[in-house]
Amino acid sequence: MQRHLVRQRCRRGSLVAAATIGLTTIAAGQAVAFDRITAVGLPGIGGGEVHTREQGGFRQTLTRAAFPGLQQRSNTAFGAAVAIGDLDGNGEMDVAVGDPNTSASGQDGEVDLFFQENARFPATSFQVVRPDGTAHDRFGAAVALSRRGDEYGPVTDLWVGAPGTDVDGVPDAGAVYHYIVTQVENDQPTVVLAQTLTQDTTEVGGVLEPDDRFGSVLAPATSGVVVGVPDEDIGTATDAGAMQRIRIDPDTGDLLTGQIFNQDIKGVPGKAEAGDRFGAAVSEDGLLVGIPGEDVTAPDGSTLENAGAVQTFTANNGLSNMLKPLHYRTQDSPDQPGKAEAGDQFGAAVATGIYDCDEVTLAAVGAPGEDLGSRTNAGAVTLFRAGDGGPPCSTRMLWQGHGLTGRAEPGDRTGATLGTMNGDPEAEENRHDLLAVGVPGEDIEAKGVVDTGRVMTWYLETSSAYGLPDGTGDDEPGARYGTVLGLETS
Repeated sequence: MQRHLVRQRCRRGSLVAAATIGLTTIAAGQAVAFDRITAVGLPGIGGGEVHTREQGGFRQTLTRAAFPGLQQRSNTAFGAAVAIGDLDGNGEMDVAVGDPNTSASGQDGEVDLFFQENARFPATSFQVVRPDGTAHDRFGAAVALSRRGDEYGPVTDLWVGAPGTDVDGVPDAGAVYHYIVTQVENDQPTVVLAQTLTQDTTEVGGVLEPDDRFGSVLAPATSGVVVGVPDEDIGTATDAGAMQRIRIDPDTGDLLTGQIFNQDIKGVPGKAEAGDRFGAAVSEDGLLVGIPGEDVTAPDGSTLENAGAVQTFTANNGLSNMLKPLHYRTQDSPDQPGKAEAGDQFGAAVATGIYDCDEVTLAAVGAPGEDLGSRTNAGAVTLFRAGDGGPPCSTRMLWQGHGLTGRAEPGDRTGATLGTMNGDPEAEENRHDLLAVGVPGEDIEAKGVVDTGRVMTWYLETSSAYGLPDGTGDDEPGARYGTVLGLETS
């Protein structure tokens, strides 16, 4: 299938065919050296909102209505995907907002790029990104950003998921759009479609199948992108899932032969089974893959359905950037805190970072279905060493009231989303990262508000939380704040 998009130089308020970007979060008022911004998507509030924050607290709300030049759309999901990056090279972080829903008029999804100037997002400083796809492609449902340099200077690779794309008559097979964004001095960047990738692309690999929804999960990678395909069928095992590593030449951007992993691939423990959803969550560079639908065998021989698991990988940091399977973990693995239980969904969210011990990269794994006593689906996050070797670092488990601020309650679903804000690289061996934890089911009992949601942060034993800002629908029922996190990572 060949897709064609408009290619043109970007101007303020112009229409271009393009994309969205990466992820980042910061705690309001937290006394650490994180001066980056955060964006939280709220696609379920009205026509959708994105709230941007900085260390001092709330910054600005982005909505379609707040930018008069944006075409107003019905049936929108503005904020379903949110990403942050300096697209225009002015030293300030810009925000890309995905709106993958098809409008009432039949127009497919779009991505809106908002450019920051003097710590604000002016009403005239934006671009609209639209594909030439058909209705229900869900363009912009997932996005990732990776940076590389070439002879022309810094280049940003934008990877945009369109999981509803029909490919050669195969419904909802899915596609990933690859764009190259090049900075232009004193102007907005140029955005050019490099290629549209499907599982029928030779270098990508795989087999076109109905309802695979390739592109529904993306994570940035060095010279490429990682694609989670949790709806992939493996033989007769429906939705067993897979993870695919797309690789490009760091200098030319040419597509290289990629990698495919599932639980029936040699070297990957376990067995591909219906509903495993391997790849439902993937971390940066593909070093950690969630399998939240994995059934685990209990010590008494019974089956714990949807207890969940994760698969870790190690990467060759040379030019090949190839992945190799490392360890398979459940909550019943040795040295793991907690206990595997039916419905835990361990692996529903994953992230990696230097959160605790010096110079040790840890895996963070969300289990939003974790029961804490009688508090069903309260949720928790487990931290453990992501690789082998290095100084010792104990595993630990976090939940509200135990490492995280607040009080665990039924239905909180702590750990439904996770993100990492990188610490100061100049700190070298003293660098530590901030872990952001989405708690979309958080209730505010004092106000009788259900499922307003919160974002918790954890940094060197210190935790704080934030939610909807005052004056903009504070603690709105059903907002599920924390479902979509946008984090500036560099």
